[in-house]
Amino acid sequence: MRRAAVTVLVGSALIGLTGLVTAASSAAHLRAGDPICVTQADTVRPHRQKLQWIVTNASPAILAVVQLPSRPPQGVTVVADDAVCARAVTAYNARLSGADTVLAVTRIIVLRIGANRYVVIRASSPTGPGLRSWLVYDNAFHFLTGTSGA
Repeated sequence: MRRAAVTVLVGSALIGLTGLVTAASSAAHLRAGDPICVTQADTVRPHRQKLQWIVTNASPAILAVVQLPSRPPQGVTVVADDAVCARAVTAYNARLSGADTVLAVTRIIVLRIGANRYVVIRASSPTGPGLRSWLVYDNAFHFLTGTSGA
């Protein structure tokens, strides 16, 4: 496995949400009957808690850059609908190019933020207190912003 520093990139703007991303050498293969959505509490909890903290406490300027709503009444929820997660997998993998295609995923963590945002996180991302590699999409899974490994 490879560890790389991660910095949030939005166009040419850099902001200080950083972490480590562990890139697996190959995508996990989905077995028949395996769910696409990763929903295990111990895996998802750190990401959900960090995102809840961000949308509750981050400044409006930071939230505007990362295109997340401030204090959404719906909060941050874990998505368990495989149809939604399948769209997230397709959108995530579409962002990969060239040599990065080895990082294609078949399972994904999807968090719904408020009524119109999804944050998509590699299932193989390490968990912990920091938010790791993530991508923000709108309801139609159009890419808005995210992280990039260095």
